Parts: sequence; C-alpha cells; structure tokens
Amino acid sequence: MQLRSRSGSGPWPNRLGDGRYALDGRSGRAAWDEPERRNAIHGLVRWLPWRLQSRAQNVVVLACTLFAQPAYPWRLEFVLEYRLGRDGLAVTAAVTNADEVPAPSVWGSIPI
Repeated sequence: MQLRSRSGSGPWPNRLGDGRYALDGRSGRAAWDEPERRNAIHGLVRWLPWRLQSRAQNVVVLACTLFAQPAYPWRLEFVLEYRLGRDGLAVTAAVTNADEVPAPSVWGSIPI
C-alpha cells in the first residue's frame, strides 16, 4: 500500500514565486504548479510516498524522506503523528535536517 499525506506542505508552505530561491550559495528551482501565476505551490512532500513508521490502537506515525534535488538541494526527514483521543484528532509534525549544512524548512498544515 502506498501512503500519501496531502494534508500538509513542506519544505515550504504557500507559494514560491517563480519557483526559485537562493540561500547561502545553494539555489533551488521548483516546477510551477500554477503556471498561470508562475508559482511552485505547497512544497514537495505532499506528492511523495510516505512510509508507515509505527501504529497502535489510536496512533499512526508516517515518515517521508525528501532527498536533495534541483527543487530543494537539501535532505530532510518529515514525521507526522496522527493521534485520536477523547478530544478529537491531534496531528504533530516534525522535520529533521539530515543535510550537512543548515536547511530552510517550514511545515504548513492544509485542512481538508
């Protein structure tokens, strides 16, 4: 079974104008998801496969590795925990920089 997590966006939320950016000598160029607006939208990980890291009666933990690529030249590890409790569903997101240098990253949640 292939898992996806389209409820969030990373390593950037929202829109990346012209799909380009630069930081500390590294530059990225992402494909435009909104060509009419010249934007790359909602990062990269929502399109990648996620793996089941663990599960219990009321908890599921998913993980995803974003490997360095032209759109984002750093490596990140994303983890999402979905926990169902008496008060409802809680979602916890964590991002770990697996690169050798600092990497810019933001996680954004998208309510579905």
